[in-house]
Amino acid sequence: MLALSAMTAALTTFGAQTAVPPAGAEAGPPPALHTFTFDNGLKVFLRPIDHCESIALVVVYSFGEGADPEGQSGLGHLIEHLYCMSAAGDIPARTAEAWFSAYAPPLGCNAQTGEDYTVFATVFRPDRLEAEIREAALRMSDLRIEQADLEREWPRMELELSNMHGGFARLAAMNRARELVRPSPTGARKGGVIEQIRTIPLEHIKARWAKYYRPNNARLAIAGGFEPAHARRLIERWFARLPSGEPAPAARPRPPGMSGVTDIITAQQHFGTPESDAMVCKAFRAPLPGEEHYIALQSVVGGLYRKMMAQRSVSGPGAPQVFYMAVDDPSFIAVMAPVPSQVAPEKASAELDRWIASAVTVKDEAAAVDTATPRGAFGPLMGLPGTPELALAQNPYGLAFGLARADQLGIDAEELVAGLDKLTGQDLRRCAEAVFAPECGVTVIARLPAESDPEAPAAETATPSEDE
Repeated sequence: MLALSAMTAALTTFGAQTAVPPAGAEAGPPPALHTFTFDNGLKVFLRPIDHCESIALVVVYSFGEGADPEGQSGLGHLIEHLYCMSAAGDIPARTAEAWFSAYAPPLGCNAQTGEDYTVFATVFRPDRLEAEIREAALRMSDLRIEQADLEREWPRMELELSNMHGGFARLAAMNRARELVRPSPTGARKGGVIEQIRTIPLEHIKARWAKYYRPNNARLAIAGGFEPAHARRLIERWFARLPSGEPAPAARPRPPGMSGVTDIITAQQHFGTPESDAMVCKAFRAPLPGEEHYIALQSVVGGLYRKMMAQRSVSGPGAPQVFYMAVDDPSFIAVMAPVPSQVAPEKASAELDRWIASAVTVKDEAAAVDTATPRGAFGPLMGLPGTPELALAQNPYGLAFGLARADQLGIDAEELVAGLDKLTGQDLRRCAEAVFAPECGVTVIARLPAESDPEAPAAETATPSEDE
């Protein structure tokens, strides 16, 4: 679906509004975060934002495509589509185009299936708060999936999967690298396998939704321009009496990841620059929250981003790009760069290794550790102390999603800040050696298919999303 990652959204303007404080307004303490849990298990986060002219409503389920049953890779992705597009209560079925146009920029909508979560989100004007809460409750309690919905969504999913795994070079390289570093369960693939998706019976899909897409497996987060007491009354009215379902399905076992390997794949387009016909991607497994090096990694990744931004100001789109989704997919880091047509991919790969090493190497362990960059990344996603309200108002979606997802991942804001403040140069060096050594990563080179390759995927003309 529209798969803007929360980290990407935090750095761009998804759901953004121009936030201007009223004349004569005085700065005061930021609004409080309100959290509560209903008897049916639904956990709610309410975070008003001063001077914000829009509201984001996010529902995050605590399972994703990692829990797809064997032989049904893509079931979660398919239900994600149906959850947004099928009829719900008295709300009729709709097309994706109709949904997107109803939340056209500067607002927005998003549905995304991750490895261990599924998110549904809308960004809207404050006068639609009750309507949006009501619709979210109906999609959790009275979704009406029909065969026509499947037949409408199958072609869209086939196009998405084609783009993800061969149509667009960046997506194809990153998804292949992720598969090497953190493989899908046996027989599965990120996003799903279209041949398996098309064979899943309608009644099985309905039963899956009825069992698991329930309050006890969900977090509801709202951020933006609203009054919390009013929002709580509305949420209680529409959600408090919804029935619970079965506990979230367990993720299937995964094969062990690989390291120190190089893979070459084909892709059709979007190699980064007009002068490029290949792209090289380096990927590494990242420590998860609570694991060794997790806190240090946030500062080390900050160094990668600083180097990327500095080079981008000189080299433009030819500069390497860093992808680390701190709350979307914190287990994976990728760095990729387009390969100029006159440069051999192997040489570009070696150059990217040197670029990464120069960014993560600690030259002086006694120097002050950069904590401003990770604070700046996490601030809009978790409302960390010191994050300006005007910054949060630019992206209420990022804050709402970040609050729900950080709670699921067990990321505590106070512990994160305290951990960052205690970092030393030695911590960063150890993290860089453990995570970014060349033998710890994988390399994927995406190139144009040979003219005689009959198995090459057909080129598509759609624009790729950030993390389909």
